[in-house]
Amino acid sequence: MSEVRVGELNQQTGRVLRRVQAGESLVVTDHGRPVAMLVPAPTSRFRQLEMLGHIKPPRNTSGRLTPVKRVKLSRSTDEILAEIRADKI
Repeated sequence: MSEVRVGELNQQTGRVLRRVQAGESLVVTDHGRPVAMLVPAPTSRFRQLEMLGHIKPPRNTSGRLTPVKRVKLSRSTDEILAEIRADKI
């Protein structure tokens, strides 16, 4: 694990934080003595799944739901569910 001195952290905070954002973990030292660790912040589970391509973020971010197209069925929902349940028994 790399080290960064307190003085360097004070003078070049942006550069040091960019290293951490890039995934590097750093030990902050004061006169050669470790005093802190800087590690990348964990990403949320949602963000991890999104980055892996397992999920996609919503296209509609307005908060309004898209209307559902109604479909006419030849049987009632109860009849369809009863048939599905009978097949599983």
